[in-house]
Amino acid sequence: MACHGDRQRLAACLEAMAPGQLAEVAAAARLVSAAADQALAGKVRDGGAPPPAPASACRTAP
Repeated sequence: MACHGDRQRLAACLEAMAPGQLAEVAAAARLVSAAADQALAGKVRDGGAPPPAPASACRTAP
């Protein structure tokens, strides 16, 4: 699970990218999303539940 700071950093990186780079990132994100959908469908089909999300995946900087 992404933290708010992670999303802000991602937004800043995306804003700085050229259109061609954004197209590549979007294509890669679609591939990852499709793979995750297939993996989840396989788990549901096989009767397994996805693992629970960690209580907090966010870490604060020291």
